[in-house]
Amino acid sequence: MDVKLPTDPKWMPAPRECASLTTVGYNMYLIGGLNSNTCKEIIRAKVNGDQIIWDRIPYTSTEVVLGRQCHTSVPYQSKIYTFGGCFMFNPKR
Repeated sequence: MDVKLPTDPKWMPAPRECASLTTVGYNMYLIGGLNSNTCKEIIRAKVNGDQIIWDRIPYTSTEVVLGRQCHTSVPYQSKIYTFGGCFMFNPKR
């Protein structure tokens, strides 16, 4: 298996479902989703010509973040607002 670190220019986020992908300017933001569990991360894709560079957005707040799936995210005045969804997932289902 070929494992790539986020610092590797060919790194891409793990596959997921029920995430949101929102565009602000020339950047796309992948928020949450579900793979083997709910995802807490926010990942930015910088679009530069025909090249896409993925990187993780560091979380710096002291508030606890739960993974989010089945939500909606919308851009407004260069900010992203996320609504609804859920953070609980039962892997036995």
